[in-house]
Amino acid sequence: MLEELAETVYRTLLALGALLIVVKIMGRRSLAQLTLYDYVIGLIIGNIGASFAVGRSTSIAEGLVSLAAATIWVLGVNFFTQRNLAARKFIDSEPVIVVYKGRILEENLRKKFYNVNDLLEELRHQGVFNPSDVEAAVIETDGQISVLEKNSSSTQADLESNPMGLSADSSKLIGREIIIDGKVIEKTLAESGLTRKWLDEKLAAQSVDVKDVVVAMIAPDGKLYIDKRNDEIHS
Repeated sequence: MLEELAETVYRTLLALGALLIVVKIMGRRSLAQLTLYDYVIGLIIGNIGASFAVGRSTSIAEGLVSLAAATIWVLGVNFFTQRNLAARKFIDSEPVIVVYKGRILEENLRKKFYNVNDLLEELRHQGVFNPSDVEAAVIETDGQISVLEKNSSSTQADLESNPMGLSADSSKLIGREIIIDGKVIEKTLAESGLTRKWLDEKLAAQSVDVKDVVVAMIAPDGKLYIDKRNDEIHS
């Protein structure tokens, strides 16, 4: 009996140590930042660790190999998604705007399997009890909602000035990326009513090559936000 208890303690400590190494290798996120993929991977690795710790039918070598295989899988997927935009969108999905200028966009809600009650509850969690007070609300890839209120730092006057000349419909795409990792998202550009020529002119005006852009998007004030690779911070 004592030998079995001692083995359980030994296996548990070894499993915890192995899991700590796995977490350090993969990087940590808070629960609020987990996507569905992260959540599923966490469940699988946790189950492997539990079987390793107390499952007599699983040898220590098998447990360690299983954890190593799961870690290699996650690192491989992360490496691939960092370099492939389509794979990244498939794994993590895309943020979707669900409220614009106080209007709830029901079709976009359905894309995220949300209903109006879910939306109103999330808005209340953000301290917003009237959807008409919302300039824009976006469901992020982790399921959380980001809210820009009408009285925020991006004032209504800034938005109405519309420096990019966006139409009312294309303004719904505020916050959507139009360039990611040097690749133009043609679908978003087309949906916004903008053209590649327009984008090239905006980049040329700032002497920026599209290949050097990490992300470009239309900011809440209607301006084009561009972040380049290898930005330098000067003191």
